[in-house]
Amino acid sequence: GLGKTHTATSEGIFSIGINPANLIFSDEASFDFSTALPFPSAGLRSGTDFLSYDDFKYYFGGIGGSEKILTEDDRTRINRLFENGGLFYTHAGISLLSFHYKPSDDIGSFAFSVGDYGGGRFNFPQAIKDLSYTEGKIYDFSDASIEAWWVRSFSLSYARQLEFLSDGFFEKFGFGFSLKYYQGFGYIATKDISTYLTTNANGTISGEANLLAYSALSDDFGVVYDFENVERNTNLSLFPTPVGKGFGFDLGFSGQLNDSWKFAIAITDIGQITWNKNAARFVSEGDIVVTDISNKSQRDSVFDKIFGTGEPIDKFVTKLATAFRFGTAWLVSKDHEDGFPGKFMVAFDYNQGFNNMPGNSTNPRVSFGFEWQPWAAFPYIRSGFEFGGAESTNWASGIGYDFGFLEIHLATNAMQNMLFPNSSDFLSAAFSSRWKI
Repeated sequence: GLGKTHTATSEGIFSIGINPANLIFSDEASFDFSTALPFPSAGLRSGTDFLSYDDFKYYFGGIGGSEKILTEDDRTRINRLFENGGLFYTHAGISLLSFHYKPSDDIGSFAFSVGDYGGGRFNFPQAIKDLSYTEGKIYDFSDASIEAWWVRSFSLSYARQLEFLSDGFFEKFGFGFSLKYYQGFGYIATKDISTYLTTNANGTISGEANLLAYSALSDDFGVVYDFENVERNTNLSLFPTPVGKGFGFDLGFSGQLNDSWKFAIAITDIGQITWNKNAARFVSEGDIVVTDISNKSQRDSVFDKIFGTGEPIDKFVTKLATAFRFGTAWLVSKDHEDGFPGKFMVAFDYNQGFNNMPGNSTNPRVSFGFEWQPWAAFPYIRSGFEFGGAESTNWASGIGYDFGFLEIHLATNAMQNMLFPNSSDFLSAAFSSRWKI
């Protein structure tokens, strides 16, 4: 609900995966954990950068149960939809188990977490809006792409205050790190596409196909490649057979200047995953020639050429969603003793991804957020704005309540779409809980 301003504001188990150094701010002898009860910590966001809910209803809703016939104005409108891209994306994460314990400032804080992350993105080629036979036209599919995965992270974290830096400029300063073991259950991606088709004046089609793609899928998905002679049955469960494994780590530093200001910096998910089971490569290279567009075998050969031929390989490697994070938080008012405004905090974050793995973006993101609790028995009210990243501009909002022994939080990063649902182009929802002892 803070617009992803978490680098300096996250606490306890919620700092795992964001900035492990924030564990130093927990009280001595404190213990907090998250399980499936009352509900697990989870989040989902999904959407497009070109198609709103209104557009979807208009083009795919039909008329009285019948198909819709597009007019020239409709085709022009479709072309305009794709002017800013053709991206569809989805990302989901869930914490299966997390706990954190801080015995003392001298010893430091320890934390452990298990979480699943899945999602991906598919970019429709611009040429898809022009798929009709027009002599002399070139259809370029090189902007098409797909990348998706499902991975599980086992994270062991440690954080400690650095006393020699906590007596001068900083009131409190410390570091934290997380060692991560990853299991991969599925991955599919195109790494290179440079395919084009040209419609010629004599009614023929020519072009060139170039494709490089990789895939690795768990046996439990029941997928059999064309080049395999095996049987697999779908057997989805909470513990599918992994087809990849890897290691990574997070490193962070957090400092508190005084009772009001915090600064934090972190680099997360430095590492890679090696996919070494059911690994396949799909390659296509060569010319495309269609002399008779009504000939089914020739049309089928075009699809075969575009999507390539698969072959087994020993392994391939992908990076983790590595990102740099910087954040600051200002506690404007820290208690309710003086009445209104009660507790009030504002925060700022800068996030820079180093790759475009699922859930990450090399497009920098800047975000601002605030948290307000007017009175002691009142819920925390949160809101924020994010600019850039994978999803451009968003308005976040959320609410949380602290029962003392239990916290419950609800949020969305798509407040604007809740207020104007017909023009919405993505959805977002997150909820979390943690027990405190």
